[in-house]
Amino acid sequence: MRRHLQQSTAGSVRFLHAGGLRASAASSSLFSHPRHVVSLQSSVQLPSSVQHRRNYKAPISDIKKGWVIEHLGKLWEVTETSQSRKTAQRRAHINMELRDLAAGTKKSERFRVEDRVETIILDVHKCIFSRSEGKKLLFTNAETGEEVSVKKEMVGPAEAYLKPGTSVARLSVHNGEAVTVKLPGKAVVTVKEADSTQSATAGYKKAVLDNGRTVRVPPYLEAGDVIIVSLPDEVYVGKSDGSALADDGDEEDDEEDDDDDTDDEDEDEDEDDEEDNEDEEDAKKK
Repeated sequence: MRRHLQQSTAGSVRFLHAGGLRASAASSSLFSHPRHVVSLQSSVQLPSSVQHRRNYKAPISDIKKGWVIEHLGKLWEVTETSQSRKTAQRRAHINMELRDLAAGTKKSERFRVEDRVETIILDVHKCIFSRSEGKKLLFTNAETGEEVSVKKEMVGPAEAYLKPGTSVARLSVHNGEAVTVKLPGKAVVTVKEADSTQSATAGYKKAVLDNGRTVRVPPYLEAGDVIIVSLPDEVYVGKSDGSALADDGDEEDDEEDDDDDTDDEDEDEDEDDEEDNEDEEDAKKK
Protein backbone atom coordinates (compact mmCIF):
# COMPACT_ATOMS: atom_id res chain seq x y z
CA MET A 1 0.00 0.00 0.00
CA ARG A 2 1.28 3.42 -0.86
CA ARG A 3 2.51 5.40 2.06
CA HIS A 4 2.45 9.16 2.00
CA LEU A 5 4.21 11.52 4.29
CA GLN A 6 1.00 13.06 5.49
CA GLN A 7 0.55 13.61 9.20
CA SER A 8 -1.32 16.12 11.33
CA THR A 9 -0.68 17.73 14.67
CA ALA A 10 -3.06 19.69 16.86
CA GLY A 11 -5.67 18.97 14.21
CA SER A 12 -4.55 21.97 12.20
CA VAL A 13 -1.39 21.20 10.29
CA ARG A 14 -0.86 18.71 7.53
CA PHE A 15 2.78 17.93 6.94
CA LEU A 16 3.23 17.33 3.28
CA HIS A 17 6.59 16.82 1.64
CA ALA A 18 6.86 19.59 -0.85
CA GLY A 19 7.89 16.95 -3.30
CA GLY A 20 4.18 16.35 -3.59
CA LEU A 21 4.04 18.75 -6.46
CA ARG A 22 2.17 16.89 -9.12
CA ALA A 23 2.46 20.04 -10.97
CA SER A 24 3.23 22.21 -9.96
CA ALA A 25 2.19 24.71 -9.24
CA ALA A 26 0.78 26.09 -12.25
CA SER A 27 -1.18 23.08 -13.39
CA SER A 28 -3.11 23.11 -10.18
CA SER A 29 -6.60 24.57 -10.05
CA LEU A 30 -5.29 26.78 -7.27
CA PHE A 31 -3.88 30.15 -8.19
CA SER A 32 -0.40 30.92 -7.03
CA HIS A 33 1.52 34.02 -7.93
CA PRO A 34 4.27 32.98 -10.43
CA ARG A 35 6.91 33.88 -7.87
CA HIS A 36 5.53 31.50 -5.31
CA VAL A 37 4.45 28.31 -6.99
CA VAL A 38 3.99 25.11 -5.05
CA SER A 39 1.20 22.72 -5.88
CA LEU A 40 -0.58 20.79 -3.17
CA GLN A 41 -2.29 18.27 -5.38
CA SER A 42 -0.64 15.19 -3.94
CA SER A 43 2.17 13.79 -1.90
CA VAL A 44 4.80 11.43 -3.26
CA GLN A 45 6.31 8.17 -2.10
CA LEU A 46 9.51 9.02 -0.25
CA PRO A 47 12.41 6.65 0.36
CA SER A 48 11.98 4.83 3.68
CA SER A 49 15.05 6.64 5.00
CA VAL A 50 13.33 9.98 4.42
CA GLN A 51 9.80 9.22 5.62
CA HIS A 52 8.62 10.72 8.90
CA ARG A 53 11.53 13.13 9.17
CA ARG A 54 10.85 16.84 8.95
CA ASN A 55 14.13 17.74 7.24
CA TYR A 56 16.64 15.22 5.97
CA LYS A 57 19.82 15.24 3.88
CA ALA A 58 18.90 12.85 1.10
CA PRO A 59 21.13 11.42 -1.62
CA ILE A 60 20.91 13.65 -4.66
CA SER A 61 19.82 10.65 -6.73
CA ASP A 62 16.67 10.34 -4.56
CA ILE A 63 15.48 13.88 -5.29
CA LYS A 64 12.47 14.01 -7.59
CA LYS A 65 10.82 16.69 -9.66
CA GLY A 66 8.58 18.80 -7.45
CA TRP A 67 10.53 18.34 -4.23
CA VAL A 68 11.72 21.35 -2.25
CA ILE A 69 15.35 21.44 -1.15
CA GLU A 70 17.57 23.84 0.76
CA HIS A 71 20.58 24.89 -1.29
CA LEU A 72 22.90 27.90 -1.01
CA GLY A 73 20.88 29.14 1.94
CA LYS A 74 17.59 29.28 0.00
CA LEU A 75 14.54 27.11 -0.60
CA TRP A 76 14.25 25.78 -4.13
CA GLU A 77 11.59 23.79 -5.95
CA VAL A 78 13.04 21.13 -8.24
CA THR A 79 11.36 21.64 -11.62
CA GLU A 80 13.46 19.24 -13.70
CA THR A 81 16.06 16.59 -12.98
CA SER A 82 18.22 14.38 -15.20
CA GLN A 83 21.33 12.24 -14.86
CA SER A 84 24.25 12.21 -17.26
CA ARG A 85 26.05 8.98 -18.01
CA LYS A 86 29.56 8.29 -16.89
CA THR A 87 32.16 8.37 -19.66
CA ALA A 88 35.90 7.81 -19.85
CA GLN A 89 36.43 11.56 -19.78
CA ARG A 90 34.01 12.58 -17.04
CA ARG A 91 32.10 11.29 -14.05
CA ALA A 92 28.34 10.92 -13.92
CA HIS A 93 26.40 13.83 -12.45
CA ILE A 94 22.86 15.02 -11.75
CA ASN A 95 21.47 18.08 -13.54
CA MET A 96 18.65 20.02 -11.87
CA GLU A 97 16.51 22.99 -12.80
CA LEU A 98 15.61 24.90 -9.64
CA ARG A 99 13.16 27.69 -8.84
CA ASP A 100 13.70 30.02 -5.89
CA LEU A 101 10.49 29.95 -3.83
CA ALA A 102 11.12 33.41 -2.42
CA ALA A 103 12.18 35.32 -5.53
CA GLY A 104 10.83 33.16 -8.34
CA THR A 105 14.18 33.16 -10.13
CA LYS A 106 15.43 30.03 -11.86
CA LYS A 107 18.81 28.34 -11.69
CA SER A 108 20.49 25.38 -13.34
CA GLU A 109 22.66 23.33 -11.01
CA ARG A 110 24.92 20.32 -11.43
CA PHE A 111 25.51 17.89 -8.57
CA ARG A 112 27.81 14.92 -8.14
CA VAL A 113 25.97 11.64 -7.76
CA GLU A 114 27.43 11.24 -4.27
CA ASP A 115 26.16 14.66 -3.11
CA ARG A 116 23.41 14.99 -0.51
CA VAL A 117 20.96 17.88 -0.08
CA GLU A 118 18.49 18.76 2.64
CA THR A 119 14.88 18.08 1.72
CA ILE A 120 12.27 20.42 3.15
CA ILE A 121 8.85 19.61 4.55
CA LEU A 122 6.33 22.44 4.50
CA ASP A 123 3.52 22.87 7.02
CA VAL A 124 0.31 23.43 5.06
CA HIS A 125 -2.51 25.45 6.63
CA LYS A 126 -6.00 26.09 5.31
CA CYS A 127 -6.73 29.77 6.02
CA ILE A 128 -9.50 32.30 5.43
CA PHE A 129 -8.72 35.82 4.25
CA SER A 130 -9.41 38.35 6.98
CA ARG A 131 -8.26 41.81 5.92
CA SER A 132 -5.57 43.96 4.37
CA GLU A 133 -3.28 45.89 6.68
CA GLY A 134 -0.54 48.08 5.25
CA LYS A 135 1.82 45.96 3.17
CA LYS A 136 0.44 42.71 4.57
CA LEU A 137 -2.58 40.49 4.10
CA LEU A 138 -3.99 38.82 7.19
CA PHE A 139 -5.43 35.32 7.11
CA THR A 140 -7.06 33.27 9.87
CA ASN A 141 -6.15 29.61 10.36
CA ALA A 142 -9.40 27.71 9.73
CA GLU A 143 -8.64 25.17 12.47
CA THR A 144 -6.93 27.11 15.24
CA GLY A 145 -8.22 30.64 14.65
CA GLU A 146 -4.68 31.99 14.75
CA GLU A 147 -3.86 34.97 12.55
CA VAL A 148 -1.19 34.63 9.88
CA SER A 149 0.31 37.56 7.96
CA VAL A 150 1.49 37.39 4.36
CA LYS A 151 3.35 39.97 2.31
CA LYS A 152 1.15 41.42 -0.44
CA GLU A 153 3.84 40.81 -3.03
CA MET A 154 3.39 37.07 -2.49
CA VAL A 155 -0.18 37.26 -3.79
CA GLY A 156 0.22 39.76 -6.61
CA PRO A 157 -2.84 40.83 -8.66
CA ALA A 158 -5.04 38.26 -6.92
CA GLU A 159 -5.29 40.59 -3.94
CA ALA A 160 -8.08 42.44 -5.74
CA TYR A 161 -10.19 39.27 -5.76
CA LEU A 162 -9.85 38.45 -2.06
CA LYS A 163 -13.06 38.74 -0.08
CA PRO A 164 -12.94 38.87 3.74
CA GLY A 165 -14.45 35.84 5.39
CA THR A 166 -14.92 33.84 2.20
CA SER A 167 -11.66 33.59 0.23
CA VAL A 168 -9.79 30.39 1.11
CA ALA A 169 -6.02 30.08 0.87
CA ARG A 170 -3.46 27.36 1.44
CA LEU A 171 -0.39 28.72 3.20
CA SER A 172 2.82 26.70 3.14
CA VAL A 173 4.97 27.55 6.14
CA HIS A 174 8.64 26.88 6.87
CA ASN A 175 10.27 27.87 10.17
CA GLY A 176 7.21 29.90 11.10
CA GLU A 177 7.14 32.01 7.92
CA ALA A 178 4.76 31.73 4.97
CA VAL A 179 6.67 30.48 1.95
CA THR A 180 3.87 30.13 -0.59
CA VAL A 181 0.25 31.23 -0.88
CA LYS A 182 -2.34 29.48 -3.03
CA LEU A 183 -5.81 30.79 -3.77
CA PRO A 184 -8.80 29.38 -5.70
CA GLY A 185 -8.36 29.49 -9.47
CA LYS A 186 -11.66 31.30 -10.05
CA ALA A 187 -13.45 34.28 -8.55
CA VAL A 188 -17.01 35.62 -8.68
CA VAL A 189 -17.18 39.35 -9.40
CA THR A 190 -19.70 41.96 -10.55
CA VAL A 191 -19.42 44.08 -13.68
CA LYS A 192 -19.39 47.72 -12.62
CA GLU A 193 -19.00 49.34 -16.04
CA ALA A 194 -19.04 47.94 -19.57
CA ASP A 195 -18.19 49.56 -22.89
CA SER A 196 -21.20 50.25 -25.06
CA THR A 197 -19.36 49.17 -28.20
CA GLN A 198 -17.57 45.90 -28.74
CA SER A 199 -13.91 45.72 -29.69
CA ALA A 200 -12.47 44.09 -32.75
CA THR A 201 -10.90 41.32 -30.68
CA ALA A 202 -13.18 38.32 -31.12
CA GLY A 203 -16.22 40.47 -30.41
CA TYR A 204 -15.22 41.10 -26.79
CA LYS A 205 -15.29 44.45 -25.01
CA LYS A 206 -13.70 45.93 -21.92
CA ALA A 207 -15.47 45.82 -18.58
CA VAL A 208 -14.51 47.30 -15.22
CA LEU A 209 -15.21 45.02 -12.26
CA ASP A 210 -16.38 45.98 -8.79
CA ASN A 211 -12.82 45.43 -7.53
CA GLY A 212 -11.38 47.91 -10.02
CA ARG A 213 -9.81 45.34 -12.33
CA THR A 214 -10.49 45.37 -16.08
CA VAL A 215 -11.28 42.27 -18.14
CA ARG A 216 -12.64 41.51 -21.59
CA VAL A 217 -16.21 40.19 -21.69
CA PRO A 218 -18.81 39.24 -24.34
CA PRO A 219 -20.68 42.21 -25.88
CA TYR A 220 -24.03 41.27 -24.33
CA LEU A 221 -22.86 41.73 -20.73
CA GLU A 222 -23.95 44.85 -18.89
CA ALA A 223 -23.24 46.64 -15.63
CA GLY A 224 -24.60 44.62 -12.72
CA ASP A 225 -24.00 41.21 -14.27
CA VAL A 226 -22.24 38.71 -12.00
CA ILE A 227 -19.50 36.76 -13.75
CA ILE A 228 -16.74 34.23 -13.09
CA VAL A 229 -13.12 35.15 -13.82
CA SER A 230 -10.23 32.68 -13.94
CA LEU A 231 -7.00 33.47 -12.12
CA PRO A 232 -4.19 34.40 -12.48
CA ASP A 233 -4.84 35.32 -16.12
CA GLU A 234 -8.05 37.25 -15.28
CA VAL A 235 -10.02 35.79 -18.18
CA TYR A 236 -13.82 35.74 -18.40
CA VAL A 237 -15.18 32.21 -17.86
CA GLY A 238 -18.95 32.73 -17.85
CA LYS A 239 -21.91 34.21 -16.03
CA SER A 240 -22.42 33.17 -12.42
CA ASP A 241 -25.67 31.60 -11.29
CA GLY A 242 -25.24 33.27 -7.92
CA SER A 243 -23.92 30.21 -6.09
CA ALA A 244 -20.56 30.30 -4.35
CA LEU A 245 -17.63 28.56 -5.97
CA ALA A 246 -16.38 25.39 -4.31
CA ASP A 247 -13.06 25.46 -2.51
CA ASP A 248 -10.65 24.12 -5.14
CA GLY A 249 -8.35 22.78 -2.48
CA ASP A 250 -11.04 20.59 -0.94
CA GLU A 251 -11.89 19.19 -4.35
CA GLU A 252 -8.26 18.26 -4.87
CA ASP A 253 -8.13 16.58 -1.47
CA ASP A 254 -11.20 14.54 -2.41
CA GLU A 255 -9.59 13.51 -5.70
CA GLU A 256 -6.45 12.50 -3.85
CA ASP A 257 -8.49 10.37 -1.44
CA ASP A 258 -10.25 8.76 -4.40
CA ASP A 259 -6.87 7.94 -5.95
CA ASP A 260 -5.76 6.33 -2.70
CA ASP A 261 -8.95 4.26 -2.55
CA THR A 262 -8.40 3.11 -6.14
CA ASP A 263 -4.83 2.10 -5.35
CA ASP A 264 -6.02 0.13 -2.32
CA GLU A 265 -8.60 -1.68 -4.44
CA ASP A 266 -5.98 -2.52 -7.06
CA GLU A 267 -3.65 -3.87 -4.38
CA ASP A 268 -6.45 -5.98 -2.90
CA GLU A 269 -7.16 -7.43 -6.35
CA ASP A 270 -3.47 -8.22 -6.84
CA GLU A 271 -3.39 -10.00 -3.47
CA ASP A 272 -6.49 -12.02 -4.40
CA ASP A 273 -4.88 -13.03 -7.71
CA GLU A 274 -1.73 -14.13 -5.89
CA GLU A 275 -3.78 -16.24 -3.47
CA ASP A 276 -5.67 -17.85 -6.37
CA ASN A 277 -2.40 -18.70 -8.11
CA GLU A 278 -1.03 -20.25 -4.91
CA ASP A 279 -4.18 -22.36 -4.52
CA GLU A 280 -3.85 -23.60 -8.10
CA GLU A 281 -0.20 -24.53 -7.55
CA ASP A 282 -1.08 -26.41 -4.36
CA ALA A 283 -3.83 -28.27 -6.18
CA LYS A 284 -1.42 -29.34 -8.93
CA LYS A 285 1.11 -30.62 -6.39
CA LYS A 286 -1.57 -32.73 -4.72
